[in-house]
Amino acid sequence: MNLKNKTAIVTGGSLGIGAAIALKLAEYGANITIIDIKNKKETEPIISKIKKLGQKCIAYQADVSNYNNAA
Repeated sequence: MNLKNKTAIVTGGSLGIGAAIALKLAEYGANITIIDIKNKKETEPIISKIKKLGQKCIAYQADVSNYNNAA
């Protein structure tokens, strides 16, 4: 699968299944946007791994289960 020049949005991407999905998508060439309830410091390890794969990665802190959390 070639995801070069694509961007994937992964909710809950800082740990567990979400992190594994984010890494796999990055391995296929996608840039990654992580939206997670955890703060940036807690998300930094997965961001670093994705960047080491040569992909761009940014994280936003938000609770996607809470409509009032929308910006």
